[in-house]
Amino acid sequence: MVQVNMIDQNTFVRDSISTERLDMLKLLIEGGTKLPPIVLVPAYEVIRGEICSLNNNRYSMVDGRHRLWLYKDIFEYKEVSALIVSGITTEAQLISVAFQLNAPDGPLSPGKKDIEHTITELLRRKVPKKDIPGLLGYDEVAIKKYINDVESKLKHATTVRAYKRVVEENLTVAEAAKAEGANPESVRNYISRGRRVTKEVMDEMTAEMKTVFKSLHASLHGNSRSISKKLDDGDLTSDNGIALYDMMEQGLVKAMKIVKNESDRFIAKVEE
Repeated sequence: MVQVNMIDQNTFVRDSISTERLDMLKLLIEGGTKLPPIVLVPAYEVIRGEICSLNNNRYSMVDGRHRLWLYKDIFEYKEVSALIVSGITTEAQLISVAFQLNAPDGPLSPGKKDIEHTITELLRRKVPKKDIPGLLGYDEVAIKKYINDVESKLKHATTVRAYKRVVEENLTVAEAAKAEGANPESVRNYISRGRRVTKEVMDEMTAEMKTVFKSLHASLHGNSRSISKKLDDGDLTSDNGIALYDMMEQGLVKAMKIVKNESDRFIAKVEE
């Protein structure tokens, strides 16, 4: 058994938390099903490309993110069953193990975004493109498009970072491109259209979020009116109504935890 507060979460495979997976696992746990142990490695740091254990009694996640989230935040377990693996010497190997524990026949097979997320983690660690199919257990032909798409996105990201340094630090295009490993011509092209594109994307995303909030508010208001009407009609007791409101509140609390988790990941990503 491992203390929950001694486990640090990595996000090598999953692009995001699956609420459907959480709901299913929650029902299994409540029904008394014993789930497989989560998979961990001793907490480590990377020195010259090699994993070196910190020997501090802490652990890093390999597999079991959904289970740990439920154990920690919903059921408030203090300890969990865990399998500690050893013999892994690089983060590339660690990512490979984490991915193949889920694919292709794992409990929640990685989707397109998860595959792209994992490839991103490997490319950021300077893993050669030719080695990625073997690490993920995929045929080269099947995975090639994913790798090329991710590489293109990463190049775009370096262009954007260089553009920000030109604007915020008053560097020349050449200086900013060199600092970020970007193509100077790509930076110049981005500068010429960057502000227009950014505004268009922000307008689009803002409109989408307003639609989501409007729909959520309408649903909650509709549920509240339905509870009141059924209470007036005698179809619900006051205790039933209170229980339904508690259910709505718990659902919103769970949703906010997921938003906070994704927000923390996003902040960590942009601050790298």
